[in-house]
Amino acid sequence: MIAEQYPGLLERPDEEKLKLAGKLWNDVIGDTDEADDPVLIALMEARLAEYRAHPERVSSWEDVKTRLLALRR
Repeated sequence: MIAEQYPGLLERPDEEKLKLAGKLWNDVIGDTDEADDPVLIALMEARLAEYRAHPERVSSWEDVKTRLLALRR
């Protein structure tokens, strides 16, 4: 696994690894402004709060995939 090439990376908390992945992605595509956009951050936090308050409203990837594939028929 590529993470083994970076000592200590696997031991970092998942949240920190996700932030690092986002920063690396922005570095690759050359767009760092969007990641620091307070409006985008507020929207993501609101959506996370909505999910935490009502997890039963979420569809699994398998359910979504099944519905999308049914539309193709």
